[in-house]
Amino acid sequence: MASLHQQKGDRPGWKIRWRDNAAQKQRGLWLGKMSKRSAETIFRHVSELIRAAETGLRLEAATEIWANELTGKLRDKLLKLELLTGSTKSSTDADKLLEPFLQRFIDNMVDAAANTKKNYLQTKQWLTAFLGDTTRLVDITPADLDRWHRHMKSEGLALSNRNKHIQRARKFFQSAVDDRLLSESPAAKLTQERQPKGMRVDRSRQFFVDPTLTERVLKGLPDGDITLTFVLARFVGMRRCELYAARWDWIDWERCRLLIDSPKTGYRECPMFEAEPYLREACDNAPQKSGKIIRHFSDAASMTTLMRKHIERVVGKGNSWPKTLQQLRSTRRTELEELYPNHAINEWLGHDGKTAEAHYLQVTPEHWERAKENAANGAESSLKSEEPPEQERRGNTGGNIRAISQAFAAFEAQKNPVFLATDSSKTLGKSHEVPRRGVEPIQNHCVLMVF
Repeated sequence: MASLHQQKGDRPGWKIRWRDNAAQKQRGLWLGKMSKRSAETIFRHVSELIRAAETGLRLEAATEIWANELTGKLRDKLLKLELLTGSTKSSTDADKLLEPFLQRFIDNMVDAAANTKKNYLQTKQWLTAFLGDTTRLVDITPADLDRWHRHMKSEGLALSNRNKHIQRARKFFQSAVDDRLLSESPAAKLTQERQPKGMRVDRSRQFFVDPTLTERVLKGLPDGDITLTFVLARFVGMRRCELYAARWDWIDWERCRLLIDSPKTGYRECPMFEAEPYLREACDNAPQKSGKIIRHFSDAASMTTLMRKHIERVVGKGNSWPKTLQQLRSTRRTELEELYPNHAINEWLGHDGKTAEAHYLQVTPEHWERAKENAANGAESSLKSEEPPEQERRGNTGGNIRAISQAFAAFEAQKNPVFLATDSSKTLGKSHEVPRRGVEPIQNHCVLMVF
């Protein structure tokens, strides 16, 4: 069992002593001159290190975090005493630096797609460029990450890209907390930005490719892979990675369906919609009926770049739209939203309704025109509508009491001859004695009040 001693005299300071049962000898750790509180804190953690070394059990979370944050002479002494070997996640200071930690995190993403790893590498570059490769994780503060956030904004990075980097940075530092390299995440208070309307995505670059523009582009595009790329993106809403992987033998011609292999969401089926005649014509002219549909490009990026250049040639560079494929997919989602239920479109396009509302659905000029026409028609119909009768406006109270009383009196007169000789309109509020019916006692009378 370890003990803490305070030495006085020529060499004042604190020292921890304990017996090493494995080596059968006394050991000591000189702490030096410090406050009693600091010495007791170190003693508590060192005692836990000794217990873990003797029993082989895992350290308590607080001690493991404390040990991983140690640097300098105290850490060297604990390593020499073999109290840190196998007890902590990292045994050298280099393992706790920002760049090696981020790279190790990305290398461990074995199940992630190539594009996902590429995006995390971009976030790593932004972090290390601003904070430094050799910065220790424990030295990064929430204020540092807040300044990093403002730095991305000053560099002109788009809002949606900034929010994605923030989201990945939070995962980076939360992983450090889970590995007990940090006691708390410096990115915990780092929040995504919102636009003035409350959205976390930038809608300023959204563009609706209406049917007129679609027809114009199709007439100007060359036959072959460029046209097929545009058709599949515009009418089927396929992503770039899905377009590059599409194959002829994945088409079900009888049911008019296309099997799509997406690295993001897996396999799904989608109707071919207006793309069917273009695909049939291209399939008839294809040399191989089982190969790739888009086959003349070395990669998906070159396919997208060349299609964008052809679109700019057709409509003019100033009239083209940014994020070509994404806007085509956004246009398709917006059109289908008017025709089919939400769950069916989610199944076909491979995303959920929440994602569609945030990134794809648009308010088109047709929506505005329709709202304007409905407003005008509604105002006109309200002006032409006839004013309801006075009794209808007043309801069935007050003015209709006399009519109800007269109708009731007429109904009773049919059953009771006494009412036939009586003008009910002149007896409103008066009582009428009704003769006995059946076996009632003679002394009992029934009085009817007509109101």
